[in-house]
Amino acid sequence: MYQLTQESLERARSIGQVILEHDQASAKGHQVIAAADYHLVWMGFAADRDQMRHEALHQVRDAIRLDDRDEYSQWTYGNILAMLFGRYDEAVSAYREALEINPNFSLAYGSLGTALSLSGDADESIRNVEISIRLNPRDPSLFFRYSALAMAHFAKGDYLKAKEWALRTIARRSNWWLAHAVLVASLCHLGDNSSAQEALHELLAIQPDRSLSTLPLPPMHRDQLNRLRQGLLPAGMPA
Repeated sequence: MYQLTQESLERARSIGQVILEHDQASAKGHQVIAAADYHLVWMGFAADRDQMRHEALHQVRDAIRLDDRDEYSQWTYGNILAMLFGRYDEAVSAYREALEINPNFSLAYGSLGTALSLSGDADESIRNVEISIRLNPRDPSLFFRYSALAMAHFAKGDYLKAKEWALRTIARRSNWWLAHAVLVASLCHLGDNSSAQEALHELLAIQPDRSLSTLPLPPMHRDQLNRLRQGLLPAGMPA
């Protein structure tokens, strides 16, 4: 799962299916499929995004029905609700439940921060992401935390800090397309159009043949989405 490539996530998903072939009542089997489906959609790998996000929701609900005291299932539920459906209030409740089960669960703090950055609560987003980083500074998925900080500062209109955190994200995970999108928009808002065009070239290398209308952007606060679009289009992103 942590490799976060299309091939590794599809392999993780197949392992979850094998678990269920042996035991349909396995909460972990449903959880693994849900987590793999979520990451396949979130990372932009899903061929049928809508079908897979609904399957992820179905699988994680089965996981929680079978075992409601597994923090990873509650965390995955929050991720699916927030990043795939934009149901932020419900997602926050799921993250809080995960932290009730495990108060030191760094992933829940980090994903809560990501959800808050997308819903427009930038300051609270930053606070939770910083807790996550302090709890687990060597997390292989730390680039997601940096990406959340980039988005939170973008939401605050601090495009210089958004640019800096987007660059740090890319340094850790060069193919994380959302960081490239935030970088392009931040550079454009800073008036650095030539650098924005270069950054857009990198984004389109990762997400080829994409336009603004087909880029798999997560649900986010309307103002933030509008400013992201206002930064991507002038850089040359096809509409």
